[in-house]
Amino acid sequence: MNWPKAGKNTGQDEPIEDPQLLRNAMRQLLESETEFPIKVEGTSTLPYASTIQSLVPETNELILKLVRPLPHELLGGAVFRMVFAVDEQRYESLITFVQREAYLQYRFSQPEKLVFADRRRHKRFPFRPRENAYVIGSDGGIPGLGVAGPLVNICMGGLCLRVDRVLKLDDGIRIPVRTALFDRGSSFPRVRIQDLPRLPLIEVSGRVTHSSERGSEVLLGLDFGELSEDQARMIGDSLAFREKLFQSRSGAAHSESSGIGRTDTGSHTRDSVVPKEEDRVKERETSDPLFLLQRKTAWLVLVGQESALTKRCEQGLWNNGYHRLDIVRDVEAAKGLWEGSNKLKPKLVMMDLLLARVGDEEPLAAVRHLERQLASLGDVPTLILCEELDPTMLLGQSEGTRFLACKGDDSQWIESLDSLLEIGMGTD
Repeated sequence: MNWPKAGKNTGQDEPIEDPQLLRNAMRQLLESETEFPIKVEGTSTLPYASTIQSLVPETNELILKLVRPLPHELLGGAVFRMVFAVDEQRYESLITFVQREAYLQYRFSQPEKLVFADRRRHKRFPFRPRENAYVIGSDGGIPGLGVAGPLVNICMGGLCLRVDRVLKLDDGIRIPVRTALFDRGSSFPRVRIQDLPRLPLIEVSGRVTHSSERGSEVLLGLDFGELSEDQARMIGDSLAFREKLFQSRSGAAHSESSGIGRTDTGSHTRDSVVPKEEDRVKERETSDPLFLLQRKTAWLVLVGQESALTKRCEQGLWNNGYHRLDIVRDVEAAKGLWEGSNKLKPKLVMMDLLLARVGDEEPLAAVRHLERQLASLGDVPTLILCEELDPTMLLGQSEGTRFLACKGDDSQWIESLDSLLEIGMGTD
């Protein structure tokens, strides 16, 4: 049927009371098994993710299945607000709690009227490309699609990204970006948001709300699934800090342009003179005999060709005390170091991503190829070495696959390697 659209002749707050439309909306939610949030009206509690389990036409009620239970002390008559999408329009309505039916199943009254949902209920925070906030997500299907691109904007209810890449998760092959790939309401169980202010990484679930073209770009909007209290707190704190930072920068720019409050205290020299506590800890560790012995006796195998990355890693390992190091050119040669003998297995096998990278092929395709080779090593701990950790490499990351980006100063990635190998644990 033709659903009403919000427009010049239909105000956002004008209720829709057509009984047939209401019944069809509930029926469509039931048949599509679409997940939608419900929230206790008039409170600041987190919403509950829910789906319609069944309809009870005799009493104009519905049975909802929730992801987490309602409070046991909740009394009948409590009013909830539900927000859902039907076709291309979002609606909200009020429903009344009746009683508990079974575990995670609850009976509610069916809505008596609908209003168009306010998409801007949460304040949206735009992000510029230079802020480097990035989003990757996978739809969890088979073979599955992964998307990646910079964050355009975010709020407590969802986000929008510019889709730069779409990859097949089974083989890492890139496919053309187009809006037809993203059906409204389709699920993205894994959405990783990277480099928000004071929040390096957070993983949530989401559903597609829209996909659109902006010139040659494709924008993808996702509503968050149910956020845990920790997830909601972390995102809220990050966005609050960004707003505060943006306001302080605006004020500082104004002060600088007007010459107000401009002083030079020379405080920047203090940090360069007084060593930080973490620096003192590192100095102690690197001079600790047991710490150095752990590095020296850790048997590592480096698998790689004559690449700049392999040479840099070899030199960095040796310079930092990792002297029990074997270098081979392929996995079969690595297995020959311990197979067919009573030798102990190495503490770690490291494999250069460039062994499988061809031309401008996506890094994920190379990862998939190396994962199959590393699997033949059995229970030997392994990781993949790379110059840069491309976000798409994490899209279809198999259980146990680990990466080490050997870039910048040796101390950065050596410290990560120490932690991975538990070097220095218990040396106090």
